[in-house]
Amino acid sequence: MSASPLAALTYAALTLVVTGCAFGESAMRPVDVGELSVRPPRMMVAEKISAPLLIVLDPRDVPDEVLVERDGVKPVRVTNLRAFVREDLRRAMLGYFDVVEVVSPGRAGATRGAHVLGRVRVQRLEMFVAEEQGAPRVLGGMQWSFALLVPGEDEFTFSWAGTSRGSYGLTDVRETSQMVESTLSAAITQMLEGYIARKVQRTLRAQVERAREQIYVPTGPPSYVRDI
Repeated sequence: MSASPLAALTYAALTLVVTGCAFGESAMRPVDVGELSVRPPRMMVAEKISAPLLIVLDPRDVPDEVLVERDGVKPVRVTNLRAFVREDLRRAMLGYFDVVEVVSPGRAGATRGAHVLGRVRVQRLEMFVAEEQGAPRVLGGMQWSFALLVPGEDEFTFSWAGTSRGSYGLTDVRETSQMVESTLSAAITQMLEGYIARKVQRTLRAQVERAREQIYVPTGPPSYVRDI
């Protein structure tokens, strides 16, 4: 079935905008993650975990600047990506823990007392081209992972990994912030859906209580900081 004249016109207009063939070869607008408003829906829990969550921010695992590229689409420069961990992910996890801090690997390895360690890794940001009602849109995606471990336990209590795709499809070079904001919101939302579905809160609470009954003496950065 052939596309309508309007759909064909819309497709041609988007193609001109995102491939650099219109408006004086104007570039995609750069995105500063620290200026976005990433607010995924907060899912309620009956009781927060009193032990602190320390999210390890390793510069080797989360780049601060990324050039998002796709064949046939002008690239988008994303800066201050670590704000996603320092601000957005931390704020989201405050719905489940009384205290959430973002720390360096060295700080994580030197912490005493019962606590939970979080590990985050961002592999890449992506762009996809999809059609909605016959009109093309450029969507954002992020391949990333997040895991939780109570020191002294043999395995991760929670591990999530995948590619999250945002719902905002840009049709103009000025809409890059909305695209990235939608992508990061979707990433946290999908991770939390897995957290709730697996009843991780209950398991973590039991492990934390068990850790309080033991004497845990850190001997350096936990092995998972290096090996995951």
